[in-house]
Amino acid sequence: MPNLSDYNPAIKYGANLDVNVDLLDIRDENNNELLELDSVASAVNYVRLTNAATGSNVELSAQGDDANIGLQLSPLGTGLTLVGGITSVAYDRGSATINAQRGRITDWTVAGVGTGVGTTVILRNNRIGASSNLIVSLDTRQVTTGFPIISGVEVLGGSATIRVVGMNAASVGTAALNFIVLS
Repeated sequence: MPNLSDYNPAIKYGANLDVNVDLLDIRDENNNELLELDSVASAVNYVRLTNAATGSNVELSAQGDDANIGLQLSPLGTGLTLVGGITSVAYDRGSATINAQRGRITDWTVAGVGTGVGTTVILRNNRIGASSNLIVSLDTRQVTTGFPIISGVEVLGGSATIRVVGMNAASVGTAALNFIVLS
């Protein structure tokens, strides 16, 4: 693929580039699409990608004339919109350490968790702030009897306490806790 700066003086010499395009493709060296740009008649809102200096985050933001602008991510078909990579660790004596935005605590034995009887899991995670929102789900596909549920989540800076109780007969098997940290 040719270097665009060889053909466009605005790119080559660092000038602002203003191109009116519809369905313009940016392609890789194998001529596969990387990005497609499309236009909308009378558009006033747009997406801005801002780079960053060392120690700061890059930003993808909604911009434009409207006071309130959403940023919609639309997967195709049954695809999912994912945030961060997922990290899994095995449960170890009451706690797990996963310093990631998304994670899975595996191999957690729920034996003895029954009606009104519960247990506590401590999640240590440097991504959890004192005001973070933590979404937790319980995967019980390996639980053969009983019905454990999450009864509460307490978020602290750097950790969270997740309480699980049983709703009927004592649980038998292993479960996994899935989480995502939203700040």
